[in-house]
Amino acid sequence: MVYWLYGCFRRLALTNALTTRCARWGKKRRLPRFARYYSLRIFARYADVIRSTMNRYIAILVMLSSGFVVAQDFGPCGYIPKRTEHYQYPEWEVFEKCASYKDDVLQISKDHMGNLNFGKTGMASFFTSGQYFYVKPDGRFLPVIFYDSGADYFQEGLTRSLNSGKIEYYNSDFELVLSPGYDWAWPFHEGKALVCKGCVLTPAEDGHKALEGGLWGYINKEGVEVVPVKYKASDVPGK
Repeated sequence: MVYWLYGCFRRLALTNALTTRCARWGKKRRLPRFARYYSLRIFARYADVIRSTMNRYIAILVMLSSGFVVAQDFGPCGYIPKRTEHYQYPEWEVFEKCASYKDDVLQISKDHMGNLNFGKTGMASFFTSGQYFYVKPDGRFLPVIFYDSGADYFQEGLTRSLNSGKIEYYNSDFELVLSPGYDWAWPFHEGKALVCKGCVLTPAEDGHKALEGGLWGYINKEGVEVVPVKYKASDVPGK
């Protein structure tokens, strides 16, 4: 049964084809009907969370020159390079032919991966293909939303990412902490975050984007609505 569960878990991370294939495997291996039924119920319930997490960890992130991606496939990227003896205070730079992001896989050339400045936090802010990321020295990455002219920063230990148009919160180990299912959510402040359902990002006159419409409220770090999401943005208590 352990082998069957592992196979279903791996298939769920890679594709959406879960129930039929796993049910057939379970029947072939003569697993009890109740074991197959409740296991598949668990997989189906947590499918999005498992798939979101596994996709980020099983992807091959750094391709060598003899690997699957040649240098011509790489596009420009931006990051702060590592500090050197002659470059004590590095700043954000744009580089050519250094990375690509396709099919949820971030690929960084070996040279540029070695040039990233991971600093005291153990992660580097990185930009390519219109998307900001945090990258770890071991190649793990986390796509995050654009906020305040760069990658969304960590506040109260959490940063924000988008999954199917919904905000999710991740910790500094790139582990999913909270997936509340709202269309927008602000960073946590004193244990609460302002969230909305039905709000829409629209272009503003200054080139930025503004949120319009929807219902607003507050959640805590467990995802519980401490102020019900039922108010207009201007009427939220405690805002």
